[in-house]
Amino acid sequence: ALTADGNRALVCGFTTLASGLYTKAIAALEPHTGAILFKGGPTENDPLCMALATYYSNRSSVRLANDETDGALSDAVDALNLRPDWVKAHSRKGDALASLGRQKEAAESYLAALQLQPDSDQLRERLEQSRAAAVLQETQERMREKALQSQQSPKGGDKVSPKGVDEVVVDEEAKAAAEAA
Repeated sequence: ALTADGNRALVCGFTTLASGLYTKAIAALEPHTGAILFKGGPTENDPLCMALATYYSNRSSVRLANDETDGALSDAVDALNLRPDWVKAHSRKGDALASLGRQKEAAESYLAALQLQPDSDQLRERLEQSRAAAVLQETQERMREKALQSQQSPKGGDKVSPKGVDEVVVDEEAKAAAEAA
């Protein structure tokens, strides 16, 4: 009943209510799955583990919608721990990582999901987007590193301002020489 109510709340756009209902469903089921997890881990066929993974996955989605990205990632990882071969759990993890700006890791999660469901155009698109964003992030990081290096060893009297690469502060001697010429 809690999950059905959570699903209805989500469909109606009441994401905070949905999150609370999924949290209650998780709290109600976790004590019953503890023994299963302790005995050597979940199995894909265990109905309690499958249900708990679904609750974590649903709450991950809701938390992402509420900009609770760290919680969304934590829930996605919990869902994956319970159902390691579940496409949706990998996808939820990818979504949370992408929202956290961790594009390379998001791409890895989408790739894992795509390997489980190779015919998914949606997963393929998310993978491509994350890979492109990861390349952009790496390029920006290299540019930042170069800017920091040039700031530490300036050429010709120019100094790169700590405010950024685009703003160059010229020392007084270079400025006076330019005015005299």
